[in-house]
Parts: sequence; structure tokens; C-alpha cells
Amino acid sequence: MRVPVVLSIHLTVVPMSPKAIRVVALVIAALLLGAFLLYQFGFLAKESPESIAAAPPPNPGGATNAIPVKAQLIRSLELTDFITVSGSTLPAEEVMVSSEVPGKVKEILFREGDVVKKGASLIHLDDDELMAQRNRLEVQARLNEKIAERLKALYEKEGVSLQELEIAEAEYQKALSELTLLDAQLEKRVIRAPFSGRLGLRLISEG
Repeated sequence: MRVPVVLSIHLTVVPMSPKAIRVVALVIAALLLGAFLLYQFGFLAKESPESIAAAPPPNPGGATNAIPVKAQLIRSLELTDFITVSGSTLPAEEVMVSSEVPGKVKEILFREGDVVKKGASLIHLDDDELMAQRNRLEVQARLNEKIAERLKALYEKEGVSLQELEIAEAEYQKALSELTLLDAQLEKRVIRAPFSGRLGLRLISEG
């Protein structure tokens, strides 16, 4: 909408010095420039026909027109960057597992790439002969224990001498010591994992 602006300036001609004339002229010029700028860009700016045509028609019901709004749910996600590179890796610990004693491989209890815990059984060597010896020693140890107990009861009744009792008890302790030694040999027939980790290549076979 165009609003006419009427600027009325009354000048009274009075004798003035040249300096005063210059000041008045500058003030008048500033006022004219300010009025022009207000008219073009300020509160007095006119509405163009294009803006009037583009304006939405008034709502007969008096309600304001709804503006469509698109909503998006914001979620917090973890961003992970992946980089593909070529290379090789080395284990922090590596050991070649072998047996302390020679023998034939009876059973292999692992597969290449298995993850095992420390102390897990990996290989059983043939221990049939040692197990037979252990069974005989176990029977002999139980027999020697009974003999020593019987002689102890007789000794308390003065039925046998102290020497006979000591010999029987010594035979029993000897059988127990041999059993302990044989159990240690049997333990060496089992190859175990020295620490937890992933197994590598298997370089042996059964037999």
C-alpha cells in the first residue's frame, strides 16, 4: 500500500553567514534522504502486486491456516569407522608343544584353531602298560595295608615283634611311593595346554 508523504519545509531568508548556510543545506539534504529511504525500504514501503497475489486467501472461519510440518525422531547411535588393511598378526605368546616322554599317540583331543584354557588335555600318549602296572601296584598297596593293620593289632597283644610290624608298614609305604611315581609317569603321557589361547597347526597324527 502506497502512503503519500508530504514534507513541508518553510525557509525564512535571513542574513546568514556562509558557514551557517552550509550547515542548513546539509541538514535539509539529510532530511530528504531519510524520507526517501523510509518510503522505499522502511515502514512506508509499498506492496508489490506479485506479493499481494501470492498471499493466501483469508480463512472464512477466522482460524489461522495450518502449516505442514514434517517431524523426525532423533536417536543417539554409535558411529564406528572400519578400515580394511592388509597385513599379518603375531601372537603375544607362542610355544611348540611336545611330550616330555616318547610314546605312541593314542588320542588327539583338539582341532586346529580351537580356543582352549590353560591345562586342557590336548594329546594322550599310549599308557596301557603303565595303567596295568598301576593296577597291580594298587592291589599290592591295599594288601600291604591290611597286613600292616593286622600285625599292628597283634603287636599290641604282643603276638608279633616290633620288627615284623615295621617291615609290614615299610612294605605298605613302599607300595604307596611306587603308586605316586607311576601316577607322575602317567601324567606325562597327557600333553596339556601351557596357557590359554588358540591352537595352531597340528603336526602329528594318531599312531
